[in-house]
Amino acid sequence: MPILCDDKLDGKCFTTDRHCRVHKHRLCDGHSDCNSGADETLGACSRLTKRSCKRRMTQVKNLLPIPYNWVHDGIVDCVGGEDEDFSWERCGTGSTKRVRRTGQCRDVFFCRPEEPFEYLELEDICATAATCGRKVCEILKPTVTQSALTETVEGDTRIVRSGWCQKGLETLRELTGDGCTTQSFIHPFYEFFGKTLTTQLVLSKVQQDCRYFYGEQYVYRSCSGQCGNKMCPLDKPIMHSSCGNIKNIRYSIAKHGVTVVEKDRHGYHNNFFACNTNLCIPFSKVCDLVDDCGDGSDEENCESSVKCQENSIYIARSQMCDGIIDCPDFSDECNSVCHRKSIEKTGIMVCAMAMGIFGSVLSGLQIIKSLYWGEPAKKDSIFVNKVISTLIALGDLLTSLYLLILVTLHWAQEDTFCEKQLAWVSSWPCELIGVISTTGTTITSLSMAVVSLFKLQGTTRGLHYRRSKDISKQFKKKVFVMVIAIICIAVSCAVTPIISSFEDGFVNGLTYEGANQLFLGVMTKEKLLTIIQGYHGTRMITRSETGLSWARIRSIVRSMFTTDNGGVQHRKLSFYGNDPVCLFKFFVLPDDPQVTFVWLNISLHLVCFLTVAVCHTVIGVLVTQNNLAQGSNLASRLNRKIMLVCVTDFCCWVPFLICCALHTAEVVDMSPWYQVFSLTILPINAVINPLLYNIEIFSGALDFCKMMFKFNDVGPVITAN
Repeated sequence: MPILCDDKLDGKCFTTDRHCRVHKHRLCDGHSDCNSGADETLGACSRLTKRSCKRRMTQVKNLLPIPYNWVHDGIVDCVGGEDEDFSWERCGTGSTKRVRRTGQCRDVFFCRPEEPFEYLELEDICATAATCGRKVCEILKPTVTQSALTETVEGDTRIVRSGWCQKGLETLRELTGDGCTTQSFIHPFYEFFGKTLTTQLVLSKVQQDCRYFYGEQYVYRSCSGQCGNKMCPLDKPIMHSSCGNIKNIRYSIAKHGVTVVEKDRHGYHNNFFACNTNLCIPFSKVCDLVDDCGDGSDEENCESSVKCQENSIYIARSQMCDGIIDCPDFSDECNSVCHRKSIEKTGIMVCAMAMGIFGSVLSGLQIIKSLYWGEPAKKDSIFVNKVISTLIALGDLLTSLYLLILVTLHWAQEDTFCEKQLAWVSSWPCELIGVISTTGTTITSLSMAVVSLFKLQGTTRGLHYRRSKDISKQFKKKVFVMVIAIICIAVSCAVTPIISSFEDGFVNGLTYEGANQLFLGVMTKEKLLTIIQGYHGTRMITRSETGLSWARIRSIVRSMFTTDNGGVQHRKLSFYGNDPVCLFKFFVLPDDPQVTFVWLNISLHLVCFLTVAVCHTVIGVLVTQNNLAQGSNLASRLNRKIMLVCVTDFCCWVPFLICCALHTAEVVDMSPWYQVFSLTILPINAVINPLLYNIEIFSGALDFCKMMFKFNDVGPVITAN
């Protein structure tokens, strides 16, 4: 018999299982007082203090550590009372006491007052069935689709039928030729003397893949040979000391000795699973992705479930490598089978790196040449062309720098990116390179539209092809204002999505630090509202508040945890964090909250390119009809270069904008092509544009190389007088 609790001392007695009740100070002392050993396997026993003391009510004379939740709990547990003074290591006091699983004080999850626990560590949330917050955990539990089993009792036989074998489907089964088979469910461990209720299975003849069955479906099929060589979870007999949690318990004789059975209105049976923790659960809770036993024994021999590597969390096998984070340690998406990278394909990465290097060098060269090389522009047409070409080069330089930074960061974190992907997409560097890229592309588009309008105006007035005016101070001032306006518009389009005041329109979700089952992956508003309603009920959020602001949601979530050590940390998943490449969110669906802003930006690019197309078409018609002669060679060369730049940008961007429209209209899903467009197609102009401007340099270099090769082939010519 276990030692009974003497509640005359201080009244602190604990029921560890159905057959054992011990004093508080006999818990976690290294000696099992319960036959099941439950007094030494409590969760508190894994979190003990570093210091030791002599407990007040124990037979152990040695100094022992105590659970952290005994420190400063208002009850003297050590003989000298040192567990209640301020010299003892502690994490919080009173009702806000903390734990030290990793050696540091951390905040914990508050349980509801009606629940049996006071608080819970983050790793333990939803980890087992015997935790607080079960209502929230049930909401978050993944739903698995499988045909239902029905049970009927006919006499002394319990008949279990699968969905395909239900009565009334005989004609359909005859048409398909897939019949059903009937067999008795007789497991060697489950035979006992006096058994009056047997189980008969009516299942499909077709052998099933048990990796997609759960609960009693998996138990009956795997243990009756319906799943090939898949493991049967009923791998141990039910002993007389098992099932301390069953009320109508009876004892009987089996081949392995005394066993436990249950009596219901139909008779005696033992259709339950024996946990290693001396608990018994029904077949419906075996292999159901929830640790109902408390030690994971009900999920061990299950082909349909997979355990996360660093947590006692179980997920469906179909959730492995599906692109959705289901394990707090990311082991379902970061493993030997699937390991996400910021840039998925090596070819895309190499192409992006090459364009980033060449684009940066050529664009920088064009800017330097425009500012410091050559003669100063004395005519207004040449001045406008040089300024706009410099501005286009600036936009291309920003785009090229975006590629260089992205590829460099990819190489720096290639091996660890998968586990840190949420930290990356919600970080400020991701926002920064997104702003750089958006600013560059917008500057380029606006500059091309403006220079096209200037060219059209010059053509209609005869400035470009007949007479160019000298540059006046007023003209320079207008051009300067135009340049500032282009840069301001581009920066505004890029920075607006990351301004805190606009977070309700642009924040896509929150990512929380720490491994817990509540906050997995990106937490959208819908997910967080579901958790809040499951935790607080409808009293916290009314129907009129379903459109809560992010600030309000963060405040409510913060109240679910203690805040003595900084609270549960979170990061915002901003507009640019929709993909690891941190580009502008061009591909949106109609129900996306940012669809209006995205299409305003897309419309801006579209208007720019339409302006370019219309202006150059009109210019071509005017030149042809009026036989306008070209002016200076410099002006004509600049005109031709700018026209080529506009045409190449038009050819790259317009097809991309069409793809954006098809994606928003849900005609074609362009998401798989997002990185291809963002890293290879759109940035092509960042290389082509400066290459067109610097063609003289490359032509000169080519002529020099030809001359050198010709000299080497012929050799020096020596003549003699």
